[in-house]
Amino acid sequence: MNLDSLKAEFTRDGCVVIRNFLDSSELRELDAHTEAYLERGDHRERFAKSEVFPGTLKNLNVDDEWFDQLLRDGRPAKVVSHLIDDELDPATAAFFDRLPGERSGIAPHFDAIGHRRFGATLWIALDDTRKENGCLHYVRGSHRQRYESKVGLEGFDESTEGTFAVELNPGDAAVHSSLTIHWSKPNQTQQSRRGVSFFYWAASSKGEKVDKKEWVRLKK
Repeated sequence: MNLDSLKAEFTRDGCVVIRNFLDSSELRELDAHTEAYLERGDHRERFAKSEVFPGTLKNLNVDDEWFDQLLRDGRPAKVVSHLIDDELDPATAAFFDRLPGERSGIAPHFDAIGHRRFGATLWIALDDTRKENGCLHYVRGSHRQRYESKVGLEGFDESTEGTFAVELNPGDAAVHSSLTIHWSKPNQTQQSRRGVSFFYWAASSKGEKVDKKEWVRLKK
């Protein structure tokens, strides 16, 4: 990885794709730890019954030392720290799956809902990730605008200027700013679209808040 080149792209677009972030051995290790986590306790049951974000299980790091260390000191942390040019305040490691045959995806939003705190998410594909099975969509440059603070922002679809589908192979990674608009459509296939994400706030933005007026998109 040329981190300086990736940083320039991330700063410009608010998102970047990193091919072959994990090699085959590292990918198998992440997959194995993820499946082992889901099998413990009621994790798989909670994942299946999630009402707000179906197919999502956050805070893997809270009760799993392996995920906690990876979140705090692993390659995801090192890469994100370089891209945002800041120390990190680690937030959560999470498992995502666009479920086969689902009827809804996740509506357009940015991650810093409720405030404008700066940070970034790095997520790694465990499966082939395509339009058909609910890949992410990013809007390049949207991190420089102001939007209403909610899930379900109107006026965003695949025809929106700067939008692209984040199609990944297993082991590829994508990174987006906490201020970048993104969404995923339903999985229209019978195959899972699994991924693991690592979410960080920039340490220097800790406690940063803005007036609600700042949540309204500035029209130019």
